[in-house]
Amino acid sequence: MARVKLEAINKFYGKSHIVKDFNLDIADGEFIVFLGPSGCGKSTTLRMIAGLEDITSGSVFIGDRLVNNVEAADRNLAMVFQSYALYPHMTVYENISFALRIAGLAKAEIDEKVRRVAAMLELSEFLNRKPSQLSGGQRQRVAMGRAMVRNPELFLFDEPLSNLDTKLRAQMREELKSIHQQLKTTTIYVTHDQIEAMTLADRIVIMRNGVIEQVGTPTDVFLHPVNTFVAGFIGSPAMNFFEATVGEQAGQYFVEKGPIRIPVPRKLWPKVSPGKVVTAGIRPSDIGVGAKGQDQRGFLPSKVLATEIHGAEVLVKAQAGESAFNFHVPLTQRPELGRTLDCSFELDALHLFDKQNGQSLANTL
Repeated sequence: MARVKLEAINKFYGKSHIVKDFNLDIADGEFIVFLGPSGCGKSTTLRMIAGLEDITSGSVFIGDRLVNNVEAADRNLAMVFQSYALYPHMTVYENISFALRIAGLAKAEIDEKVRRVAAMLELSEFLNRKPSQLSGGQRQRVAMGRAMVRNPELFLFDEPLSNLDTKLRAQMREELKSIHQQLKTTTIYVTHDQIEAMTLADRIVIMRNGVIEQVGTPTDVFLHPVNTFVAGFIGSPAMNFFEATVGEQAGQYFVEKGPIRIPVPRKLWPKVSPGKVVTAGIRPSDIGVGAKGQDQRGFLPSKVLATEIHGAEVLVKAQAGESAFNFHVPLTQRPELGRTLDCSFELDALHLFDKQNGQSLANTL
């Protein structure tokens, strides 16, 4: 296991600035997820840590060792890619043991390590099979076993579950979390899938255009997004946004747009002033139907535009004035199209962001 420290990392391809002043301290044994859209620089950052990409400027430490000029093979890490990259002519046993055989370990030691890892990954009965005789999930477990058997200080995963179907991805997420809890090896995992990030991570590093937007636990980034990008990227369906103007009446602040008029949470009063234009945000999970007349709730009389069945829940797409909103209701309460619902939400669930820079007003001085 090892601590990883990235200091002022930059990466240029020609004139294109791909990773920009990237600073991050990863604790020994931590499971970190790099999350962001395609092209945000997350895989490039991972490859610089691995030694597969040169660093334009900055420093990478693994443990107490500066590894900028250390070859990838000498960094004592293991990487699992999106593609399984297994040797098709070798058995599962031979694929897992390959690096150990190259290193010249004794046959008995190799056998003990391979069988221990195979048992952990539920591959024991497949050790004599070739990759072509395995399912996609089994092949990915073989690739993981090949990395685990080396007992590295650091695991790197680059979108390893992207090629699997939904059921297998869920199964592999559980297995990855279980393995990490057993091994406690420092792990950096790259994905564009927020479900993987929220399920696996101790902390999530949310990236955009080569820049870190926010670092925090899954709970932190969901409940306290620092800007509209994070708020819209985390959560499915995404947070509802609408532009609104701050008003004041009898010492009480509110935001309004057309027929929408919502009290501002008291904790945000120091951050607003009458006439200020803001971006208001409400998560679909914070919107319900009914509860009209309670002082601590905001209301959005909304006309139902469409519904989508998502198992036991229905995603409702509705419109309040000129603003559209998404929220869930139980399947048994699926509303008819065109119906007007009195939607409500806890006032503390309202997020306000600066209209110009998208930053959360809760984080401003």
